[in-house]
Amino acid sequence: MAFVFADFAAASQFYYLAWHLFWLFPVMSMVGLWVCEILGKKFHFIHQAGKFFLVGAFSAIVDIKVYQIFAWALAFLLASSIISKCI
Repeated sequence: MAFVFADFAAASQFYYLAWHLFWLFPVMSMVGLWVCEILGKKFHFIHQAGKFFLVGAFSAIVDIKVYQIFAWALAFLLASSIISKCI
């Protein structure tokens, strides 16, 4: 998550906070899963939802970053962004 939010933070007025996200998001993920584990003992769906959210967020980050790499690499070939998203 930090990779995506660091891009947005670097372009905004909060650019000085961008590098703190690389230690803050892993800590927040561990705390969030710990809370989901505690609440999941009472309500099983909360534990499953916490894991589902974390895996979904990670896959979104991978998708966005791979798209950015291909868009940057294919920009030299004058290819459109649709082609890089399809790859």
